[in-house]
Amino acid sequence: LHQLANVHQSKGDYAAAARLYERALDVAERALGTSHPDYAAALHSLANARQACGDHAAALQLYQQSLDVKQRTL
Repeated sequence: LHQLANVHQSKGDYAAAARLYERALDVAERALGTSHPDYAAALHSLANARQACGDHAAALQLYQQSLDVKQRTL
C-alpha cells in the first residue's frame, strides 16, 4: 500500500495517495501498534500527502503525532 501511495504522490495525485496512506497507517497500527517506528513513518507519509492536498491543519497534527512516536521509541 505504501509503495502504491508513493506512486500516486509522485504523479501528483495527492488525494489518492492520502487514501492509500490512511489504509497503510491502519494496517501498521493493527500489525505493529502505535509505539513502533514504522507506525511513525506511516503517520509522516500521510502528513506529507495531507500537506500536499492543502490540509495543513491535519498535516500538522499528523506530523506532531509522528514526532511524538519517534521521541518515545527512538
